[in-house]
Amino acid sequence: MKVMASIIFLTVFSLLYFLANWYLYKKIFISIPNTVPNQWINWLKFGFYFFSTSFIICHIIDKLNVPGLTMFFQYAGSFWFAILLYGLLFILVFDILGLLQKFFKIYPEYITKDMVRTNWTVLYSTAIFIFCIILYGYFNAAKPKVRYLNLEITGKKTNLKELKIALATDIHLGALVNKKKLQKLVKIMNTWQPDMVWLAGDILDEIHSPIATYDIGAPLRDLKTKMGVYACTGNHEYIGGIETAESYIKSLNIKLLRDSFITFENGFILAGREDKESKNFSSVVRKPLNELLSGVDKSLPIFVMDHQPYHLDSAQQNGVDLQVSGHTHHGQMWPLNFATKAIYELSHGYLKKGNTNYYVSNGYGTWGPPVRIGNRPEIVLITIKFKP
Repeated sequence: MKVMASIIFLTVFSLLYFLANWYLYKKIFISIPNTVPNQWINWLKFGFYFFSTSFIICHIIDKLNVPGLTMFFQYAGSFWFAILLYGLLFILVFDILGLLQKFFKIYPEYITKDMVRTNWTVLYSTAIFIFCIILYGYFNAAKPKVRYLNLEITGKKTNLKELKIALATDIHLGALVNKKKLQKLVKIMNTWQPDMVWLAGDILDEIHSPIATYDIGAPLRDLKTKMGVYACTGNHEYIGGIETAESYIKSLNIKLLRDSFITFENGFILAGREDKESKNFSSVVRKPLNELLSGVDKSLPIFVMDHQPYHLDSAQQNGVDLQVSGHTHHGQMWPLNFATKAIYELSHGYLKKGNTNYYVSNGYGTWGPPVRIGNRPEIVLITIKFKP
């Protein structure tokens, strides 16, 4: 069943990816006038073929254990996702305008009298504009925002008056999130002096081989806390292979909670859930939350890390005081945030339902292109005060 599900997913993804690239290719090269030298066109076609296939190539050669080459193709292919997205968005706009022109003649004559020149002008103007958008998004993705969340929990037994938690999700260690970016995260967290650090899934990208080879996660070993660094699994740990992911995460002095919980002696419980997609990429089937928490003392404060923010009511029904999640990236690149808002009850930010607090982070790293448009990466510094 898992093999069949993976085949169906890969088939559908490959078909959609091929059709999107084919449509972009067709629109680009139909707009180039005959006056452009063939040599230029051939170089442009070579560039299109190279970038559009790089993401697929990197996944194939990853099995050959040549991490430097894998990272090269991953970098090229990841940027192509941003080019493809915004290329298709502009094409959609121009196609709509073309349809309106057909029926309502909305263009002035100076545009329509030489459509070859118009198409060529639109093509290179759009290319420059997309380049500028992606360049902005690249620098924006390198500027993490620190968010502060202050919560109050009442009516629970604990020896603590206050708990300081530094939260990061969706780091996506790999070719695009390197040691330099991690050092920035560690510096921000250590300066705040948290009691503990939570990493709520997708610590690693799905291409695992370069991560261990170059020990990209090394700066995480420098995190300083009173109670330790804790994590739950995300879907990308499973996509790349949960065994290798778990081994490397543990080497970073991170305690990985896989459908398990810890009761701390000063009076609170921290649980980490297996990722929702675990069953699709392994034989692991995660426990329902009520089963996971069946043995806990519900009079103590209960905190849960669950990478994907589905079925929020489950945490409320099981007496959870705070659930933290990630996964959505809040769309990462506009206008994909509209899709995540439609899919998830909470795409990003804070929500309270009954006595349960929720926070969904848009993540510290990026998946696909190292580009963020419409939001910034974030580190969340949570202060919880306990009242009788």
